[in-house]
Amino acid sequence: FQFTRYRSRLRVSDGRGLVVYEANDLNPQRDNLLALATLEGYACWGSWCWVGVTVGDDATWRALAEKVEPLLNVEGHSIGGVSRLHRNGIAARMLAHRATPIQRAFHDVWDLLKRELTGSGVVPIRKY
Repeated sequence: FQFTRYRSRLRVSDGRGLVVYEANDLNPQRDNLLALATLEGYACWGSWCWVGVTVGDDATWRALAEKVEPLLNVEGHSIGGVSRLHRNGIAARMLAHRATPIQRAFHDVWDLLKRELTGSGVVPIRKY
């Protein structure tokens, strides 16, 4: 946490209104970023969204989430979760000790979901 402050906002809307809103304001000098309810002892975090995809019914979503959860949660290395957005989308969040596992996991989540929901995979990334 060698930065003074990190602030970001992500806002995604479609013709029907707001789909995703995410705001971050991290200040290591002000906040204990490793405490509970912040980064839980992990040094890196990531969030991923796929907006504009139709997931299907609740049973389809539960089956997809069960496949995704192990990609985000590796005992002693990472914790994460996946959520269906209120309209046409999926979001995932993850904490890990390093950034590389988050990048790999999100790529694997994207690949799995794209295959399951569209029948096609993603283009492989050569380097993380």
